[in-house]
Amino acid sequence: MHEFPCPHCSARLRLQDPQLRGRTVHCPDCQGPVDIVESAGQLAAIVPQKPSPRVSPDPPLFGQTPDTGRSPWVWRIAGVVLVLLVTWMFWPESSRDRRRQPQPKPPQQGTEPAPSGPTVDPVAAPATDDEPPLITTQTRFAILYTTLLPALQREEMFPAAQSKSGLSWLGLLEQANPAAPPYRPGRPWTDVANDQFVRRRVEAYQLPGVPDLVGEDGYPASHLVGIAGVGRDATRLPATHPRAGIFSLIRRTRLDDVTDGLANTLLVSGARQQLGSWAAPGTATLRSLTTEPYIDGPDGLGTGEAGGMHVLLADGSVRWISADVDAVVLRRMAAMADGLTLDPQQSGDPLTLLAPGQPVPNDPRDPPLLVELAPEPPLYQVDVAVAQRLTRFEQSRPLPMRTLLAQWSELAALPVDVSHLTGEQLAVEYSLRRENVTLRELLDELVAQADIVAEYSDDVGVVLRPR
Repeated sequence: MHEFPCPHCSARLRLQDPQLRGRTVHCPDCQGPVDIVESAGQLAAIVPQKPSPRVSPDPPLFGQTPDTGRSPWVWRIAGVVLVLLVTWMFWPESSRDRRRQPQPKPPQQGTEPAPSGPTVDPVAAPATDDEPPLITTQTRFAILYTTLLPALQREEMFPAAQSKSGLSWLGLLEQANPAAPPYRPGRPWTDVANDQFVRRRVEAYQLPGVPDLVGEDGYPASHLVGIAGVGRDATRLPATHPRAGIFSLIRRTRLDDVTDGLANTLLVSGARQQLGSWAAPGTATLRSLTTEPYIDGPDGLGTGEAGGMHVLLADGSVRWISADVDAVVLRRMAAMADGLTLDPQQSGDPLTLLAPGQPVPNDPRDPPLLVELAPEPPLYQVDVAVAQRLTRFEQSRPLPMRTLLAQWSELAALPVDVSHLTGEQLAVEYSLRRENVTLRELLDELVAQADIVAEYSDDVGVVLRPR
């Protein structure tokens, strides 16, 4: 019988087995492990020392190892962690970056989503196919009547052909435009003080089918004319005359004066010849039917449309009139109180009707009166026009000579004759930049680049010829 004290709890261990040395037993009280060793020739009970780990060349990943006695679940968990680590290390970088990138927010209500794809410079972006709607002759007439309508409804009278200040009826419309520069009514419309007002090109008074933008008087032209009736004296006829039209230099026409019906009476027509300033009274803004054919004929009426022209009637409607229309019918449309319908089968012509109290006309066989006319003043004051000084002119992007000459023509309000130049000369592109320069110096320097010389004349404006 061997008896040893327990090194854990000091309880007495009683062992009968003679082969105790080198064994490990458990205390019956505390169940602690106890090693039986031989010390100094006697047996003793000690606390077991922790054995040093053994190194195996290829330990198994799963299952119990005989040396450590560890659970196979430890190795299973370690294997799963190792697989996940290797998978993460070799996962495509782009996928990880994509997960880290913030996702776009959905657009808020009332906003457009941000465009995808490369950013486009708005300055260098090509023009889209969405073009603004084309302005037609019908549109011009419709807009004009809309401008006239408020005053027409308020006063029940059509505008006067010429105001007391000397402006045309179109000039009066523009004077009422709040966006227009101020006009000085105490001075003539041709006075230098009114240049800022009258030397503007007003697109609302020009038609797309008429190419001439500068009138024969050197000012931005009007392509719209009021109809005064039939005959050369129509502008001064009383409202009751059978040849009288709506526009007159001696009166304003009331709505009640148009006894033939607003829908049957001409109000405004187009003009493509004998053009002048929209601010000028007279032929530039006022016409009557004097010589056949009336459309694209000597009276200069027309809208640049083939086969006829559009006109504005007194009720605001726009009507197409064929160039083949009977001249008598067109005279009836120009006269507002002749009492005739537009039926070509009906007899009657405003030219043959007499006004109340009108004397019988002279016999056509009577010799005509000889009238000596005073010489007409020159059409242009070229020296005054080209002496205008510009603070700065800059055209850094090269443009064709044709375009540059058109810009200069509008600045100087002078026609430029390019009929002596070739199409190649007009197509060459140039750029120009000058400061404190007159219009004449600017044109001379421009045409010098193309080996062209400019000739100035009060009769024709500017003529360009090859040097």
